[in-house]
Amino acid sequence: MDGTAHRKHGAITRSSVGPSAAEAFTIIAIATILITRLYLRLTGYPQIGGGDLHIAHALYGGALMMLALLIGWLVLGFGARMACIVLGGIGFGLFLDEVGKFVTKTNDYFYGPAAEIMYILVVIILVGARIVRDFRPISARESLASAALIAADGVARGLALRRRELALSLVDHARAGGADADAVAGVRTLLVSADHASDRLHALQQRVIRLIPNFLRSPRWVSVVGWLMVIGALISVVFGLLGAALGGYLYEDEKTRLRLDPLSVATVILLVSAGLTLGMSLPAMIARRRTDTVWPLVWLRNAALVFTLLNALVDFATEGFGALMNMSIGLFTLAILSYHLDLAARSVEPAVSIKEPSDTAT
Repeated sequence: MDGTAHRKHGAITRSSVGPSAAEAFTIIAIATILITRLYLRLTGYPQIGGGDLHIAHALYGGALMMLALLIGWLVLGFGARMACIVLGGIGFGLFLDEVGKFVTKTNDYFYGPAAEIMYILVVIILVGARIVRDFRPISARESLASAALIAADGVARGLALRRRELALSLVDHARAGGADADAVAGVRTLLVSADHASDRLHALQQRVIRLIPNFLRSPRWVSVVGWLMVIGALISVVFGLLGAALGGYLYEDEKTRLRLDPLSVATVILLVSAGLTLGMSLPAMIARRRTDTVWPLVWLRNAALVFTLLNALVDFATEGFGALMNMSIGLFTLAILSYHLDLAARSVEPAVSIKEPSDTAT
């Protein structure tokens, strides 16, 4: 009987918003690393403590990760989960920034292969989150469980309109998938009867969007940044393969200087990153004119995410603060694609009817 129940329910119950949270956690961690190194470089690498004491910022990172865990255990609600993502991401970034000290006998903060260690951990998080999300479609039971979690927020603090709509769409998906009718009805009742709450995060997002100049909101930017990604990734793949084949090559005359880096851990990582970016962005750009679905924008955004997060770590270790320029370009590309992906996703979402609960007191 236990085995039957296990097969019926599966080994894990996935959250419908879990992959987005994992991506946000990773972005915050990488941004923390870059900001920390920039701050330390500008301030001459100060040390906190006196005499024989040196309080490494990895300790602050561990404290923030512990605080994120405690909040997650002790506090319910969407705000608490957002706090966990932010505090956990900052804490993980501070901890990961000092990985060179943990793997060398000399506590070398500037240990070169530290970037590769960071790369592996970032890949594990991002790829693992994608595998958990995509290895099979989200089931009716998982949709209902995610909706019930949002309903719990509504019972405690009320629900903003967007989160109520999301939860009701999950309930509809669960009902269509054959979830228990009584459970579906119960969760829907909780969602519909929950008090209304303001959506400060969404309001802040809208204010930020309104600050963006109108010309940057043009859909033409998708084509611009998309084809630039394709061209840049293709050039990186070609020159990376040439460098690997020739074992490093230097051509120089009075007017021209060409250097191909030989095969190394860093160049392999950059080559893999370029290959992934090209493999996602090129099919997406070709498909944009042939389909009205949102998957090409999703693939382009994933390609920009790979470029931004993975290349920045290696570039920072090999080129110092030259990585900040690539990071800025990647963040700009990611912002453009995320904005238009959000617009496209909202345009194809089915409208969800929300009936106001009757006021029995009157």
